[in-house]
Amino acid sequence: MTTDQDAADEAVNAFWNEAKRRIHLEEISVYTGPSPLAAVPPPAWSWGEGADADAFVDDLLAHRLGETRVAVADYEAVGEQHPEPGSLSIVLDGAGRARVLVVTSDVTVDGTDVVQALKVLYTT
Repeated sequence: MTTDQDAADEAVNAFWNEAKRRIHLEEISVYTGPSPLAAVPPPAWSWGEGADADAFVDDLLAHRLGETRVAVADYEAVGEQHPEPGSLSIVLDGAGRARVLVVTSDVTVDGTDVVQALKVLYTT
């Protein structure tokens, strides 16, 4: 029996497999050997829920760039590290569908916030 979470995970994996093919991520392994970057899907996340997540995805699609601003305290509260430049992630829409592969192009701490600049690499 397949759960909703299993179906969502399969959809994210299908998106990831298509994205890494389209951006030629695996072609580097011909020269360097298998890369963990290509082997393991990046984290998938949404910016809020429902309409908020959809609006964020729409903005990414329209501008090919985006930005998140999260309080440093929020990262500390969950024991999560700040994003790092060069890291990949999959952005989900309000329905939980994988829509955009982004790379973190820059991270700065602006007062009490962590500001992450994103660049779109692939969309559905």
